[in-house]
Amino acid sequence: MATPLPPSSDFTSAATQAAAQTAYGNQRAFLAGLLGTDGEVATALGILGALGGAYIGKTAAYTLVLGDRGKMIAANSGTWTLSLLAAATASAGFSFMVLNRGAGVITIDPNGSEVINSAATMVLVPGAAAIVITNGTQWFALEIPGPAQVAATDATAGAILRVSVDGGSFGIGNLGTLTTIANLDSISVPSGFYAMRDSPTTLGTRPTDIGPLIWGIVEVQVFDSGTVHQRLWRNTALGTTNGYYKRSYNAGAWGAWDMTFMRSNLLGTVAQTGGVPTGSVIERGSNANGEYVKYADGTLICTRATLSAPNANTALGSIFRSADVAWTFPATFVNTTHLVVSGDVDDADSWLAVNTITTTGCNVRALAGATKAAALTCRASAIGRWF
Repeated sequence: MATPLPPSSDFTSAATQAAAQTAYGNQRAFLAGLLGTDGEVATALGILGALGGAYIGKTAAYTLVLGDRGKMIAANSGTWTLSLLAAATASAGFSFMVLNRGAGVITIDPNGSEVINSAATMVLVPGAAAIVITNGTQWFALEIPGPAQVAATDATAGAILRVSVDGGSFGIGNLGTLTTIANLDSISVPSGFYAMRDSPTTLGTRPTDIGPLIWGIVEVQVFDSGTVHQRLWRNTALGTTNGYYKRSYNAGAWGAWDMTFMRSNLLGTVAQTGGVPTGSVIERGSNANGEYVKYADGTLICTRATLSAPNANTALGSIFRSADVAWTFPATFVNTTHLVVSGDVDDADSWLAVNTITTTGCNVRALAGATKAAALTCRASAIGRWF
């Protein structure tokens, strides 16, 4: 138990020599307990518990004691746990500093169910430090981050991100030139934004319609060590070619690049390979034979609004018909299995009949309830598949 400060009456009231000696002895004991006996500033600061008053190095698991008040505890190597004494035992105002000087991770673990910054534990990555203090019931820490990144792609845990004038961090906040991604197929590239270039040429699997001379911006998102997502924007004029792609790495392999459709590339030339669409979603066209619409799922619709039957005056039982009118489809169907042709005649007493359907065209004729000597305007549509 520390010697208390002698009362002032020991030095102001009349006293015997023995009483004075006792008073001075008690005063010396009080000062020695408060400041030490060697007259060194460091000793006094250490006894007082002044923050940073002493330094100790550790390389393995350690439990804080009352004597560590105010000390700088340096974790010089290894991955281990720094256990705290009970907050009530430490008492309000107990504080210390800790610095992770090694390459491992240091976990600060409060006593029992006590918390630090409202959490069960606190982790210090290499280079990080913290000032820790208690109010007698729980612990609080002011964390001091580690050093800044040495490069825009430095993925050292705990490193302070670079500001934009230094090249940003992983392409985020970059005011200059993006870092080139060396290989699109690499799964060790940190999350961020990168440039796909032709010099130096970015290696790896590109979308099928993006050659080695095409530039672009690549976004990488690492979910975990076995799951990576990529998005790619091409950096050239789009024309009719899609400019936005995505793919994922899962179960040890990259999936195929998939096009993302937008207003600029929704319409265009549809195409397919092995039943898998490789072009736009909708294709619309027209020629002398009419208009057509192709869909990426294989649906093809052909229409013609200007077919003309010369008349409908040939008797057919109790009705009349025209001669056959050939209609060549404006686009070719893959087969006639599910090909349906229908139409109408621009006359209230007439209708359209269809025959001789092929993948490239058909014959139509006008039918009428009464003889029609004048030409009849016919409209026809065909629905089927283009693959």
